[in-house]
Amino acid sequence: MTTRRERLEHKADRLRGWAAKRENAAEAMLKVDETIRHDWAFITQPGHIPARDRMNKRDDRAFASLSKADEMTGRAAGIEHALDHSIYSDDDDAVGRLEERIAGLEAEQTTIKAFNKAWRAKDADRHALIEALEEPMRSGFRSSLRVEAYNCKSGFPAYRLSNLSADIRRNRERLEGLKREAAPDYVEPPRFLYALKYAGDCRSCGRHLEQGANALYFRKAQEVACYPACPGKVGA
Repeated sequence: MTTRRERLEHKADRLRGWAAKRENAAEAMLKVDETIRHDWAFITQPGHIPARDRMNKRDDRAFASLSKADEMTGRAAGIEHALDHSIYSDDDDAVGRLEERIAGLEAEQTTIKAFNKAWRAKDADRHALIEALEEPMRSGFRSSLRVEAYNCKSGFPAYRLSNLSADIRRNRERLEGLKREAAPDYVEPPRFLYALKYAGDCRSCGRHLEQGANALYFRKAQEVACYPACPGKVGA
């Protein structure tokens, strides 16, 4: 069973492969008329109108292929960027990376709270406080100061801490869920699907379920079971 990361990596590879094929096809198409493209007589004389029309149509197809290749390359780059910055539940190191992410968010939260407290002090050296911040936090705070509507008397804007608290809470809940799923006695709760997108065999009794049949779906194992009645024991 492939992981989500592997599926996305394969998708990015396919997109780059398709883009390369389109680029090669476009380059070949443009080379067909390479010798006459800048021939003044060919461009101006009426007798060459049908040939010029064919050349222009080939050029249009070539540029359309190049445009589609650029789009595919951009989509592949977006997927690869997401892969570099995302933690998927079926990653082997998902728990460790989530713990690192939470630790980083908590450290940032502590830094901002300490900064805001020092910023509000009566004799605070605000320039020194800003310089003591590490990048990119320093640049982010300076950007906040340049916004006229922002009142800098309290330090970092309140929404920054609110967003951090929400991120920490969300990642902790996700970490707890992954740890529960990793426990040896964990039994995955089924999710009801009104209709199967693909046919499959019941994980409990082995009965073949046709596409469109009602079934229980087990996300982690990617298996299905009869619904509402099954001769076997669902989840066994």
